Amino acid sequence: MALFWGRKNERGADDLAVKSIGACLVHKEDKIEYIVIAYCVENIVEFCAMEMPNGRKLIYDDFLKAIGQAEKVKHITYILNGERRDIYLCRETSGKIIDIVDRGGFYYNKYCAGFAEIATSQHKFFLKHDVEVPFDKKFSCEIEIGNKNYDVGSPQYAIINAYNACLLGMVFRREEFNFETKYKEHVCLEVRKDNSFFDERTLVIHPVENGTDNVLDYYETEEFKYNDGREVSVCAYRLNYMSRLRTYSLTRI
Repeated sequence: MALFWGRKNERGADDLAVKSIGACLVHKEDKIEYIVIAYCVENIVEFCAMEMPNGRKLIYDDFLKAIGQAEKVKHITYILNGERRDIYLCRETSGKIIDIVDRGGFYYNKYCAGFAEIATSQHKFFLKHDVEVPFDKKFSCEIEIGNKNYDVGSPQYAIINAYNACLLGMVFRREEFNFETKYKEHVCLEVRKDNSFFDERTLVIHPVENGTDNVLDYYETEEFKYNDGREVSVCAYRLNYMSRLRTYSLTRI
């Protein structure tokens, strides 16, 4: 089954509302080539790419500007419940790791405010055709269900992981994940393979991979205490990809 993402028509608007943004780096060894961005508009995932600026890390507005240029609109709106949404950045979990935005120091070992980490994986979907990635305009991808391992750092690997991060961002919009700390701070959702991380402002989601070929099988959240105003309960969720609906299901476990 093929999944086709993208539009051919141009949007005649000055402002565009985006629901989710995922991004992944294309690189050869430690040389950055460009960044692939997957973003969701009206429940359709689009793609664009941007180059790394010289002499500095990327900031939040760089991603919105790249999407605006690709869509030919003046302003990108990326909020939920009146607050700025996190941009979901794919990050390697082994080998030499390249960060394209600043991290908040050794103690928290996470990206600065506005960004959330998504551990990269090999996935259960792949590109039907190779894609020539342009700059300053959106492009489309035809994605099929099935396993195909891509080289880490390749354009195909970046497209699939950015796409997956964008899908996760859509799941993280759901009411089940609308969390605040007891101090009314935003709770960031991140996908990490490392179990040693703890921060009360972050809910960690662990990828579970197939032991045979290391392809992602599903995600599970760490256990957390949830107060609904009446009682406190211990919760955890499993996220499974549903090919027919092109999204992740959410099941309490």
